[in-house]
Amino acid sequence: MRTTLRFLSLIFLVAGLVLMGADLVTSMDRGGEPYLRSIEQVWAVFDPASIVRFKDWAGHEAPWASNGVQIALTLWGWGVLGGLGVILNFLSGRGPARAR
Repeated sequence: MRTTLRFLSLIFLVAGLVLMGADLVTSMDRGGEPYLRSIEQVWAVFDPASIVRFKDWAGHEAPWASNGVQIALTLWGWGVLGGLGVILNFLSGRGPARAR
């Protein structure tokens, strides 16, 4: 279980760093104007139709959470993925003490 959590945390951390680098390069291409991709923009790259279906589902099945879902989708992609990676890394814990 520990190995799986560490592997997932590595994947999330690398994805967060890749998104941070992409945002940095895009910002430099725009003459220094800050550009940050949201979770919604990152999700739309992979499957644009599914994000529309998800928003519709959240609006119909959980209207009380639709504002929270919209807020969560506007968070920075690199921050969310990198943050998940850090949290999973802490949850995996330290390895057993090694005998010397």
